[in-house]
Amino acid sequence: MTEEERAERFSALAVEAREYYDKGDFKQAIELLKEANMLIADDRIMYNIGTTYEKLDDCSHALAYFEAALRVDNPTSGWPDKVKSKRDELSKECPDYNSSKVTGRISMTSYPAGATVYIDGKRVGSTPVETIMLPEGRHKFKVMKSGYEEVEETVVLSSQADLLLNYDLKKVTEPDIKIIDDPDPEPKPESKPLNIPAIAMIGAGAVGLGIGGYINWFRLCPDERCYFVKERQKYSPDSQEWQDLTDKRKTSVAIMATSTTLGVLLGAGGATWLVLDSKKNKEGEEQSFILAPVIHSEGAGVGMSWRF
Repeated sequence: MTEEERAERFSALAVEAREYYDKGDFKQAIELLKEANMLIADDRIMYNIGTTYEKLDDCSHALAYFEAALRVDNPTSGWPDKVKSKRDELSKECPDYNSSKVTGRISMTSYPAGATVYIDGKRVGSTPVETIMLPEGRHKFKVMKSGYEEVEETVVLSSQADLLLNYDLKKVTEPDIKIIDDPDPEPKPESKPLNIPAIAMIGAGAVGLGIGGYINWFRLCPDERCYFVKERQKYSPDSQEWQDLTDKRKTSVAIMATSTTLGVLLGAGGATWLVLDSKKNKEGEEQSFILAPVIHSEGAGVGMSWRF
């Protein structure tokens, strides 16, 4: 950025900060003023940062920036007296502030910009970024940006000392990866399809057992809670209704027996088929399910055969 571009950007940030200040958005005004201050260290900007912190009832940060304004190398004519007057006036309202125990402005930039900065494990923002009032002594600085090497260093800070840190980030280099062709790669085992007919048999068997169990437990049992016992109690044994219920019970017995028998056979057959199928798959043999039309002189149909 040329000096002319820097000055234009500085002025634009100052104007934008004033607009946010007038709207009452003091936090955003401070961020813009700090960004301008990192372009050109100006005692008027620092004074404005201090007065904006005062609007936020943060007298400590306000005093810190007033003192930073007094350390500018080339102060604006007439401003040091104005800054001192404001500092002395505010000091009476902020007795807890001790300038001898904290640092001055710490400005951090990086190339490329937009790196995240941590100080003592706490995120302070993204470059370019400025902070103030760190305790004097040792501090661990960490600068991180995706795709670039992480920078970490320990910095010893003195009270009331201003510091500018610039980090030239290095791109992460990808390690060389050698690819060795395998002349005879081991073939991947083929996945075996599901044995749908066997699974269908087990499902049908479960349905048959369910029907048989329902009829047996809720319609044919000898308890009074069951259908036929409860219904036949309404009629005498020599009545037609009693006889009709008896015939229906016989039919239900036949249905129950058939459903249960088919359920057992289908379930057992399907389970056996799955076991044998799994064994054949492990041995590498194939199974087959054949469905073919059958036509002869007396009629036609469909034939099914399984090999397992």
